[in-house]
Amino acid sequence: MRNYFPLFVILILCITIVAEGTLINNPYSRGTSSNIDDRMVLAFYYVWYKNDGIRRYWPLRTAYHPLLGGYNSSDPEVITQHIRWAKEIGLDGFIVSWWGINSFTDNNLKKVIEIANREDLTITVYYETTKTQGKPDEEAKNEIIEDITYIIDTYSNEPCFLWFKNKPVIFIYALWTHAREFWEEVLGELREQVDVFLVGDGKPNEYPSFDGYHFYNPKDIPLDELLEDYNRFKEFYPDKLLAGTVIPGFDNRKSKRIKGEQGSYTPRHGGRTYDEFWEIALEGEVNWVLITTWNEWWEGTAIEPSREYKEQYLEATKRWLKGFKEDKIVAYIWRPVEGYLYLFDREIKEIPGCTLIIGGITVKVEGVNIETKVDKVEFYIDDTLEYTDTEPPYQWKWDKVTIGLHELKIIAYGKNLDEDKKDVLMI
Repeated sequence: MRNYFPLFVILILCITIVAEGTLINNPYSRGTSSNIDDRMVLAFYYVWYKNDGIRRYWPLRTAYHPLLGGYNSSDPEVITQHIRWAKEIGLDGFIVSWWGINSFTDNNLKKVIEIANREDLTITVYYETTKTQGKPDEEAKNEIIEDITYIIDTYSNEPCFLWFKNKPVIFIYALWTHAREFWEEVLGELREQVDVFLVGDGKPNEYPSFDGYHFYNPKDIPLDELLEDYNRFKEFYPDKLLAGTVIPGFDNRKSKRIKGEQGSYTPRHGGRTYDEFWEIALEGEVNWVLITTWNEWWEGTAIEPSREYKEQYLEATKRWLKGFKEDKIVAYIWRPVEGYLYLFDREIKEIPGCTLIIGGITVKVEGVNIETKVDKVEFYIDDTLEYTDTEPPYQWKWDKVTIGLHELKIIAYGKNLDEDKKDVLMI
C-alpha cells in the first residue's frame, strides 16, 4: 500500500503558504492583530457614477472635472486605474460609499473588491446613514443591523477587506442622523450578532459606544480648534481610534444650483488648504488619516487627477503620506500660493493656471513642527541658490525682478531632506 501521508503534509503546507501569501501584504487584513499606533491613510471612494445624465451621474455640473472624463463606476478599467494611482502614491486603501443591499453601489463594490484583491489595495465600506434618516426608529434600526450584518457576511472575509484588532472595520457616516440613544440600542443588538470595529462620523462624548471616530468634512472647523479637538481626544479617549481628516477644499455651488440652492465654498488656495489640513493631522498625532475624498466630484473634494489640477494632489498626498508614515519632516512653499496674482507682496486674486508675481514677494515656508525639526531652508530660483535661512520663520524676500517664467524651489534640512517647488511668472 502506498503511503500518501508525505504528499498530504506537503499539500497542507502549500495551502497554508498560499493563504498566508494572500494576506501578508496587507497588515490590516483578516487574521492579523494591529496596534493602535499603526499609521494608515485611506480615501473616501464613490462608485455611484454612470454616464447617462441622471442625477449623481455624468455629465455633472461641477467645479472640477476628472482627467478620465465622464466615467462609469462599473468600468473595470476605471477601477483599476484608480487603484493603481492610489498604490503609486502609497495610499493604503479606499473607503467605499455604500447605499444598500443589491444597490448600484453594492454591485460596484463587488467589482472594486475583485480588482483590489488582485492589485493588493485595502478596501472597506462607508455606511451612508442618510438612507435611514427620517424613518421610524425601529425600521431604521433593523435596516442598519441587517445592512451591516450583510456587509460583514458578504465581504469581510475577502483578502483585501480592512481588519483592525482582529475585527472587520466599517465606517459610519453622519451619526447626527439619529439620536445617541438610538445608536446605543443599534450597537448593543448588532454586537450580539457580529464582531465589528465601527468608526463613526461624530464626537465620542456624544456617541460613546463606537470604537473610533472621524469628521468626514472638517471644512468649517478652524484649524486651531481642530488641533485642540485632536489633542483632547487623545487625552480623554486614549483607547479609541482617532482618524484625522484632510480635505483639499469644497465647492458644490454649481451642483446645488440644480436644486435652486446656494451651495458652499471652501477655496483650495492652490493646494494650501490641503497642506494645512495635513499639517494639523500630523501635529495632532492622529492614528489614521482619511482623505475627503478620492472622487466626490459633486462637492469638489476630489484629489483624483483632474483637468484643472492634473496630478497635483496625488503628488502632494505622496509627500505628506511619507511624512506621516515615516515620521519625516515635510516642508512646503506656503507663499506664494499656486494660481494666484501677487502685486508688490500682496495677494490679490486667484488666477487659475498661473502664479503671477509683480514687484517682488516674500516667500514663506511652512511644515510639520518646522520650528524644531528643521535646521535650515535653502531658496532656489532656476536651480541657483539665492538665500539660506537658518532660523524660523523660514522666509526670503525675492525682490530681484527677473522677467519670465521661473522655477521657485526650497530645500529643508533636518533629520531628512524635503523639497517643494512651483513654477511662477515674474514681471
